[in-house]
Amino acid sequence: MDIDPTIIRKLINQTITMIKQAIEQVKANENQCKRLGARINAIVSALDSITDTNFQNSELRKSLMNFCICIEQCLAFITKFQSEALWFFKVFNSQNSKYQFEKLNSQLSKCAIELNLCIDLKQIFDHKQDILDQRNDLKTIQSKLDEISLMMVQQQDKELRHLQGTDKHVKQRYNSYRHHLEENIIQANDHDRATKQVDMEHSFLTIPYYDLLQEECIGQGGFADVFRGRWLSQDKDVAIKIIRIQYLGEKAKKDFIKEISTMHQICHKHVLKMYGACMEPEKYALVVEYMTLGSLYDVLKQQTIELTWNDRWVIAFQVTKGINYLHTLPRPIIHRDIKSHNVLLAENAGNILVKIGDFGLAKVRHETSKQSIHGPLVGTLPWKAPELLKMGRHTEASDIYAIGIVFWELASGREPYEDADDSMISVFVKEGGRLNIPENIPPWFVELITKSWAQEPKQRPTCQDLITSLRQGCPELNLVDEIMDNANESQQSSETKTEKPQQFTETEAEGLEELKVAVTKESQELMATATQESRIVNRAPGFGVKNPALVRRFSDVYQEPHRVLMPISGYVNVPLVSLENAVKPLICLLPHIGIYVDVAKQRCAKPADGLMPDESASIMLYTMTWEPSQECLYFVLNNTLRAEDRRELKPWFSYLKLFLTALSRLPSTSRTVYRGIKLDLSKQYVPDATITWWGFSSCSSTVKVLQSEHFLGTIGARTIFVIECNSGKDIRKHSCYPSEDEILLPAATQFRVISCLTQGHGLHIVQLKEIKPLYPLIQSLSTLATDIELQNAASSTNYLVTDSESFQNL
Repeated sequence: MDIDPTIIRKLINQTITMIKQAIEQVKANENQCKRLGARINAIVSALDSITDTNFQNSELRKSLMNFCICIEQCLAFITKFQSEALWFFKVFNSQNSKYQFEKLNSQLSKCAIELNLCIDLKQIFDHKQDILDQRNDLKTIQSKLDEISLMMVQQQDKELRHLQGTDKHVKQRYNSYRHHLEENIIQANDHDRATKQVDMEHSFLTIPYYDLLQEECIGQGGFADVFRGRWLSQDKDVAIKIIRIQYLGEKAKKDFIKEISTMHQICHKHVLKMYGACMEPEKYALVVEYMTLGSLYDVLKQQTIELTWNDRWVIAFQVTKGINYLHTLPRPIIHRDIKSHNVLLAENAGNILVKIGDFGLAKVRHETSKQSIHGPLVGTLPWKAPELLKMGRHTEASDIYAIGIVFWELASGREPYEDADDSMISVFVKEGGRLNIPENIPPWFVELITKSWAQEPKQRPTCQDLITSLRQGCPELNLVDEIMDNANESQQSSETKTEKPQQFTETEAEGLEELKVAVTKESQELMATATQESRIVNRAPGFGVKNPALVRRFSDVYQEPHRVLMPISGYVNVPLVSLENAVKPLICLLPHIGIYVDVAKQRCAKPADGLMPDESASIMLYTMTWEPSQECLYFVLNNTLRAEDRRELKPWFSYLKLFLTALSRLPSTSRTVYRGIKLDLSKQYVPDATITWWGFSSCSSTVKVLQSEHFLGTIGARTIFVIECNSGKDIRKHSCYPSEDEILLPAATQFRVISCLTQGHGLHIVQLKEIKPLYPLIQSLSTLATDIELQNAASSTNYLVTDSESFQNL
């Protein structure tokens, strides 16, 4: 738009007046603000030499408008340092805002060049003056450290008023804010120190204490206290391990950095994840994964969970796998402190997830233990190998000894040497004495324990040996391991990648409320985009992605009759017809079926996998869910397939012909699939029994679908079917719910029950293997006849419309 230069100059003069007033009220970076204002004034003064006639040039008018926009940006930026709310927030994150001032000065210089003004730009934009202004502004901020830190704490308290415990540790959070602001100021003046800090942050994530909400104490040890807490910027429950820093010398602090750099690189499903570390003058802490069930020691001592024998094998298996990972790293890690206190538990997919904690930090642990009131072996001596009691070195074998003691704890449910003092334990172990193993323990597990705590280190097995023995003693561990792997993979993929706590850049520092509005608006736009594709489906009454009928389609296994039925036949003799005609005989059963056929046909206009539109639409129609669920096509069809009276199938023949023809054109898949239900069906599935699922069976290629809250969840009675199939059909590209990774098993599929495992906490796992029945349970389509019908159909977009009166002749 071409604006009158007189109006532009008027806007410029108004902005200059406002800039002058703003500079008088700034609370920080006064020198740089004044310098910016002086340079704007110099440019404006030179503008007086340009006449209105000169501004008839369109390029010059454009340059004048650019200058007007630039000084408005300067005004907006300077205003952020006034006495209005949150000026201190900007100062905390950006200190003297060096780079933003440099950017604005560069834009002003560019505007002056474009306007072709007769001024000495080198003198006006003297970089030496900028450096001096920056240093002076930093000194001013340094003098306001206490004020800014206090304001940050007060602002944080306002934002977190909905959380309990924010009124605690106020002094520590204040010290944290003050430390980080002071450190940032020092780094702004010291390039070498800034580089060193960047290098350290590349080794591990530094988490400031003010970003942590410290809650109740959940554990105490020789060198640290452990608290449950919250990582605020990531909205994540964590465990905060506060190191007793008063016992650390300068060398130990350097060792701390080296060791946590190594720990941060460790990533294994059975080793506790370290998110980062807090390193402040009065606060050294590790921020690690929080395990909801606590330690194995507490679980056994307080009996908070009733552990089945299968639970105990699973825990032993996962402990060994975690230690084996540490032992087999390119640079092996010796844990040095394996005990039930450091075996941490959480619930995952209805199973117990085990992670090894407290590895690493050997030097720091030794230093703090040596100087604290606790001795280095206090609380750990029952797990110490005899060679360590003779001043020997920690090795993989000494870790194995400790694992043997943990295995004994699992088997007995008791605390080792609970009535003995340290001197008695030491003498007893060094002379070859061992704990009594209860008589009710399976012989194979007794053998594992006795081998693990052998007197001679060379006679002890490796972790890999233990893993092999556990698998041989309890073959079901392989299946449980697969379930846990899938659950772990699901959890990792759903977790947001951990990043450094957000610190707003200068261009983003428009105030927290403006930021929230922008984020909310963006979220709404993303939500609208994500739901746009489903609107055509949602126009059908009662249809929705979170409809509980979808859950029932994956879980209707409880309706399968455990009896022999007559084979399914008769449908093969009817002709292939369009989907509209195929469902006409069903209108009396499904009054609204026409609406859903229309939706399916629109969604499948360009089908995948080389299917015809009617074929693809017949699959989509099967996957559709609506209310009442008793009127969903899949529900009524599968109930009819399970009925003893096969005459009830007659109205379904045309749809079955079209549906099964479509499925026959999809490749069969041989893989492991999953189904589940929130009921205990374990008594109905006896190992080695042969069972038939007469209805079509919706399965998932990943167990994570079943673990979602909309399906089975992670608590209460549940049965998961782990199925080795060879006739499954991947129908995702033709389903209303492609994200469910649906594998459909044909009607009348027969299985052999391989095993039925009770995992505890309400979870039962039934392993099935698809088998070929002795005689056909469902009439097969004639390949030749079907091909001829398909060739007839290929000449048109849809199948030939055949009069459904043919049903009258059946």
